[in-house]
Amino acid sequence: SYVQSMHSVQYDKLKLVQRGEIWCCRAQNVNLPVVTRVHSRARRMVLRVSPCGQEIRLTLPKHARQNRAFEFLKAQLPWLEQQLVMRPEPILLEPGSKVRLFGRMCELRHDPMMIGVRYTGARLTVGGSPEHFSRRIQDAIRKEAIDRFGDIARTMAAKLDKRIAGFGVREMQSRWGSCTSDRRLSINWRLAFAPKEVANYVIAHEVAHLRYFDHSPKFWETVQILNKQMVKSREWLAEHGSELHRYR
Repeated sequence: SYVQSMHSVQYDKLKLVQRGEIWCCRAQNVNLPVVTRVHSRARRMVLRVSPCGQEIRLTLPKHARQNRAFEFLKAQLPWLEQQLVMRPEPILLEPGSKVRLFGRMCELRHDPMMIGVRYTGARLTVGGSPEHFSRRIQDAIRKEAIDRFGDIARTMAAKLDKRIAGFGVREMQSRWGSCTSDRRLSINWRLAFAPKEVANYVIAHEVAHLRYFDHSPKFWETVQILNKQMVKSREWLAEHGSELHRYR
């Protein structure tokens, strides 16, 4: 049963808290923000847990009221609790662990006396304080991804007689890449943990948008030309893509 107060609702181990216009769900001492988004074409409220399992997403119709949205969340607490229980365990980036990185197994190491980063392919070593290890490892992977993925993107673009105006990697919750109308490409940094052919497919997908800013048959033909593993890579992402969000 529900235990209600003016600003919170609890269902078993899951608690929904509202402070002004900020909502969050508390479960097992973890606060998960509820990110609301108003969509002009939405006809009903839709609730989802992000692929990384770190936030709850609520899509609202244009004229939805906040009090109705909160009531909707309350009604969905049993479903939310079930979804959160089913969340996969995170894969911790900690000293001594081994992860697939840019297509090969790599051991993560910590050297407190070292300044900077050393990456050999088989080992990735960072210095600094132990409590900052995961952040430093992620920063090092992002930097390597910018160099590696950027080179691949520029090579592919040259095959299409196109030039990239800008390239970067970043955290993306629901997308693997993007291409803007001014020829700027972004790739999800978590593709560093995917097989090389899968990362190459995503890069090819975004590069193909330099020629066709749509998903027409000609667009997909261009992706296929740039990446022969397109079909298998799309299948891999559909089946295993959510696993890439487990790395912490």
